[in-house]
Amino acid sequence: MTIKIVRWPNIMYKKIALWVSVGILLVGGGYFYFASQTGSKLPFSSSAIFYKEKTVELAKNAGEGITKQVVNQIITEDTFRLTNAGVIKYTNKNRVDNGSAPLTENLTLNKIAEERAKDMFAKQYFAHVAPDGGKAETLAVTFGYEYITIGENIAMGNFDGDEDLVTGWMNSPGHRENILKNKYTEIGVAEIFGTYEGNKLWMAVQIFGTPRSACPAVDVGLKTQIETNNLQIRTMKAEMDLTLTQINTLKPGTKEYSDKVTYYNNLVGNYNSLVNANKVLVEKYNAEASAYNACLEAN
Repeated sequence: MTIKIVRWPNIMYKKIALWVSVGILLVGGGYFYFASQTGSKLPFSSSAIFYKEKTVELAKNAGEGITKQVVNQIITEDTFRLTNAGVIKYTNKNRVDNGSAPLTENLTLNKIAEERAKDMFAKQYFAHVAPDGGKAETLAVTFGYEYITIGENIAMGNFDGDEDLVTGWMNSPGHRENILKNKYTEIGVAEIFGTYEGNKLWMAVQIFGTPRSACPAVDVGLKTQIETNNLQIRTMKAEMDLTLTQINTLKPGTKEYSDKVTYYNNLVGNYNSLVNANKVLVEKYNAEASAYNACLEAN
């Protein structure tokens, strides 16, 4: 999400016979999401994708980087065994060899990868977006994985083990980019054996992620307090305007006039105190929002 910072100009109000500078500062925010998507529906192939929670960025098409098909051989689950540990091991080896930090396995990302692989077998498709619109991004929401960036590599076919699978991904530009991307910190994988269009084969999925916790937190309670104060400020302003109108109908020097002026000046004092206190909250919130947005831009 990108948190927008909105600043409003200062407004001048006065007590009777006394000018006092005050200001109303409002702060607003919004969440913006997007998903770029590419994919191939060819069997014995692969594809890569990533989603980012920031400005729109197009994913690169991975093409047909992996093609593995075995002819004249009875294929079973044990013929070409793939493992989570092995896929992560060779993924991290390639990262370290190319100057990137190793990824940490995340169990939630493993679940997302497993659901993606199962879904492709169940619905007989090979793409980053299911026929019903499901994808890694939506599964992240379902499983409660709050991310800054999330990406996916998929592969389908029969491979000579974990290293062969990862090597195939590394030989394809789109997959390689996902595997080596410095901004990813976590990974989840799944490899499931099944039947696709009559072929016995493996469906392999890598899910990469950068959790939202990698960026400094923004105090949403602070924003709620600011909005509550803004509502009170507007209410107080309306009461001040009404009181001033009443004062203008009274005769100066009378007790009623004096009492109303005293009441008005008390309102102005309370109003100015709340505006100044809210200004401090706005500055604090905007500093947090700026730090968060800077982190998003860096990722």
